[in-house]
Amino acid sequence: MIKRLSQWLVFLLAIYLAGCSTSSIVSPANTLSESVVFNMVGGSLQLNRPLLAKNSKVRALPETEYLYHALYQSSDHRVHPDDRFESIAAVVEQKGRDSSSLYAEKLTRFLMDENFACSEPIYQRYFEQRYSSHSSTKHCTGDLPLSLISRNGEEEIIWLDPKRVSAIHLLFAGNDEGMVSRFGHVLLRLVVCPEHDRSAEACDSNLYEHITLGYRAHIDELNINTLKGLMGDYQAYLFAEEFMSSYRQYTINEFRDLYSLPLNLSERERIDLVSALAEIHWSFSGEYKFLTKNCATLLQDALRAVWPAYMKNEELAAETYLRPDSFFQAMREQNLSTSGVLENLELAETLGYFFSSTEAIYTKALNQVRSEMTQAHFESLDAYRALSPIKRYENVQHDAVYLQKLKEDEVLLGAQSLIEEYGAIKSRSTMSAYMADFFENNDMEKVELYLSEVLPKHDNRVFTECVLKPIYSLIRPKKRQKGIPTSNDLIDHQMSGFDCKSDQNWDALHHINQQLENIDPSRWQPVNVAMFYWLESLNNVIRLSDLNGHH
Repeated sequence: MIKRLSQWLVFLLAIYLAGCSTSSIVSPANTLSESVVFNMVGGSLQLNRPLLAKNSKVRALPETEYLYHALYQSSDHRVHPDDRFESIAAVVEQKGRDSSSLYAEKLTRFLMDENFACSEPIYQRYFEQRYSSHSSTKHCTGDLPLSLISRNGEEEIIWLDPKRVSAIHLLFAGNDEGMVSRFGHVLLRLVVCPEHDRSAEACDSNLYEHITLGYRAHIDELNINTLKGLMGDYQAYLFAEEFMSSYRQYTINEFRDLYSLPLNLSERERIDLVSALAEIHWSFSGEYKFLTKNCATLLQDALRAVWPAYMKNEELAAETYLRPDSFFQAMREQNLSTSGVLENLELAETLGYFFSSTEAIYTKALNQVRSEMTQAHFESLDAYRALSPIKRYENVQHDAVYLQKLKEDEVLLGAQSLIEEYGAIKSRSTMSAYMADFFENNDMEKVELYLSEVLPKHDNRVFTECVLKPIYSLIRPKKRQKGIPTSNDLIDHQMSGFDCKSDQNWDALHHINQQLENIDPSRWQPVNVAMFYWLESLNNVIRLSDLNGHH
């Protein structure tokens, strides 16, 4: 009796979530007493549309709602979810969805919605394979939207033609010493061709349009909490980013090598995989655990669900690799990838399959500068960037012999500029970390209220557009869609277009900076120092470039 009662409660909840009142429910008894509006013919699920129209009219329900109830209540196991559906739903949906209700909802859309194949291609292919007596699949044409993480924290929507993707690589960022990234990081790289040139050379060298897609924990606060990451308190999403942003993050900011392993895909498989990834990108939200449900395990689950050749590989289908480096190594050993391109890393780097850590480049530049200076005041990159940027440039100016060398030797000047750029990069990262600490320890609502009272109207808008929006964009939950959205669905995702870098707005940011320091001087002072180091490092790069004009 208790079991039956719980099942009935689940049923009522499903109807409530579907937006129906109990008065519109088609009862099991009534459903069985009427002719069935769907049936199976030769392995194909077919609708009796005249009967569907008649019954829905009698019940005063939309046809889709009536069909949903009929499917949900049906005792026919052929319209019930199976293990394959469960595995697909796990990589496409938000966690916690009732599978029976979800199945009826998706099957209804498959049978009734002409746009279903384009908005939810993973489910479309599943239902076609299960219910269609033919193997031909309806394919969609047109660009797919992706929401890229931009450098200022806002979401930037791009539209990608899947046919412009000439290859998909498994990208591995090498291990580093941090707990979260001790075993590396895996993601996918879409090799995107230029608009009007599909030659292999043009596609491979078009790095600024390449896209990376990878699972990450969404940190809904300004400082990462390792315990939360271990316990699964952060949500996982499939994030999209420009490849060059990923390159800067791993090879420059973190000094990690990047290995790009091509996957062996036919043109049809490649297009299908791109559309499937787009669907997951917009729809999926799940639990993230650093050690057991991470970038590697989530990606493996997705590949099992959307890449048939991966699922047919006995070793990969049966094994789940918890560590990103272990998964990457396993993929190198399978015929699903072209591992030979990474055998010679020097050649791989030339061809764009390997991107080495830039640490050696910066270190070489630093050593060249040290060897040419009359007296170097630093021995390492860390020691160099710890010096005040003003002091660094004064040391150059006061060393007359070295200054003359810079004017005459473009290679030496390039080395000096390079380590100065490194100082700017690291100072900006430091500034972001201190800003996170400031806002984490000061109530955002109180900060907003205070600034609204002390700032002029324009300056307050600059604070909203250039400080608050990027912060909220980073920490707020990502809006999930039912499949791939259309342009009309994405109006709220568009960037504001507000120019934070104009001279007028830079002045406003300076005023804002002063007011923020008044709120919590001890926590804002490190932000000011890091900001000063960042801006002065950039000024040093400009000053150094002027030296070349004196030659």
